[in-house]
Amino acid sequence: MSFFQKTGAVRIWQLIGTTAIIATAITSGCTKKDIQYGGQFVDGQYTQIIQLDTLTPTLSTVYTDSFATGDLGTALIGSISDSAVGDLSLSSYFELAPPTYSGTATTYDNATLDSVCLYMKLDSGKYAGDTTLPFKVAVYQLKEQITTGTDETLYNHDSFLAESAPLATGSKILRPDLPTADTMSIRMSDALGQELLDLLINKNTAIQSSSQFLPYFKGLKITQDGQNKIAYGFKDSIELRVYYKTPGLPEATKGIAKFTLNDATHQFNHIDITRKGSIASAGIGVNNKVVSSDSSGHNSILQTLAGYMIKLQFPSIQSLVQNAGFLKVISAQLYLQPTDQNQKRDFELPPTLNLFSTDLNNSFGSQLTDNSGNALTGNLIIDYQNTSGLGTYYSFDITSYLSTLMSDNTANSLKKGLLLTGPYSTRYNSFNRLQLGDASSSKGKASLKIQYLSVQ
Repeated sequence: MSFFQKTGAVRIWQLIGTTAIIATAITSGCTKKDIQYGGQFVDGQYTQIIQLDTLTPTLSTVYTDSFATGDLGTALIGSISDSAVGDLSLSSYFELAPPTYSGTATTYDNATLDSVCLYMKLDSGKYAGDTTLPFKVAVYQLKEQITTGTDETLYNHDSFLAESAPLATGSKILRPDLPTADTMSIRMSDALGQELLDLLINKNTAIQSSSQFLPYFKGLKITQDGQNKIAYGFKDSIELRVYYKTPGLPEATKGIAKFTLNDATHQFNHIDITRKGSIASAGIGVNNKVVSSDSSGHNSILQTLAGYMIKLQFPSIQSLVQNAGFLKVISAQLYLQPTDQNQKRDFELPPTLNLFSTDLNNSFGSQLTDNSGNALTGNLIIDYQNTSGLGTYYSFDITSYLSTLMSDNTANSLKKGLLLTGPYSTRYNSFNRLQLGDASSSKGKASLKIQYLSVQ
């Protein structure tokens, strides 16, 4: 225990907003006094602010075997090799809608095929692996339509039957750091291009609406071609482009028939994983969904594509009220330091994090908010020079949460905690990963700094 050092004095009403607490904590003859920072007693006998940093949170990794990957705006394709998590293979499924149909248009009359390709644009900042290597993909045509369950959602484990032979393969060295997003164009077979162009020329019923086209052309699956050990996120604005020309003078007119994404809710990412590392060695899985940091090398991991989140608990917080003279917590700051301080990272850290209350079942509760009701966000602070003494870290003000937890006398109060994960909009469509150490870790740690008001 150490006293919080700060020069100067403030009035007691500035610190706690009221004298009622003091009035009930000391004898009836006392009057409002000044509180001197630095652990000084009021007039040498009454009140002090104490800072405590020994009540460290306990950590565990929570496993989620099923999570929604549909309608996230990003197609994840490729493979990741992560010594802390395992080997992940990612593929994307989606449907295509035909160009706008007009029964009287002459757009495609006497058209001839130039080429056909699948066009994809990188989703900025979403990649993992060695970007100096060629990115190789294979495109397969689906044999069955994409459908959802009763909840109208598609998940990481969903898949649909595809042809055994690819329609096409492609390879390119992509540049994810360009000011304008890099693109990838995969040349498809002329036979496919001619087939689609004939539908347009003949105004075939299959081309007249999406509902008529989907039974004819059920969709595509894009996956890695071989073992890339690199993965990218592409915008879901994927297009199949049929390039054609029609007769004209003085020269033929060129055009593009674009088959675009049909239904964003039917674009989803399938994920396969071979688990490795200390978390896997501790036996995490469907039958063991929580692994404490004590049994996994004093580490916990947030990697949502692998189904991993971090749970923080504060089992000793209620003992704080037993401290002599304890009145109330006036500040509780949670600091999270990644274990890979001052190292070259294979995976980017999440730029922001959120906290959700949880219980013994590890289900999502309410999201922690600030005093204005806004979502509490832990923004990443990168301190290369370590001027803060923390290095790189996230911080959260959890004063309100801990105050509520301290007053909870129910039987399961000690099993409650907080789930740490990214915002929902980016939770399952990026390759970010965070590894935290517990109190016994020799590297980055989760720590809690509490200031509380005490009377003597």
